[in-house]
Amino acid sequence: MAWRDRYLAVRRWVDRDIKENSRPISPWVATPAFVLGVVMLKGPLLVDLAGGCVLLTALVWSAFALWRSVRQMKAGILRGDRYYDQRAKFALPPEYRDSESLTAARQRKRREAKRRD
Repeated sequence: MAWRDRYLAVRRWVDRDIKENSRPISPWVATPAFVLGVVMLKGPLLVDLAGGCVLLTALVWSAFALWRSVRQMKAGILRGDRYYDQRAKFALPPEYRDSESLTAARQRKRREAKRRD
């Protein structure tokens, strides 16, 4: 259970950094890339065991941070679409009130396709 708690703590930490700072790229992604560059300048990676460990750690961490960034981005898009469908479109001129968000349009098309099949 301790591993799960640590994972959740790190995930919350990274998510909070990505969400609150609104940077185009998180240092959680850039730092391993910098470390990787330093290791590559040092010498051949396949021969150097420490370099290989640093490379593996940097790649795993970068993949994790990018995955969390994409998840945060998708969640933000869904929140924005939901807000548009529930509130924002009613502040627009009357001819736009019948419009729907991209997410709602995709869901409607998916439902219609299932009905046809």
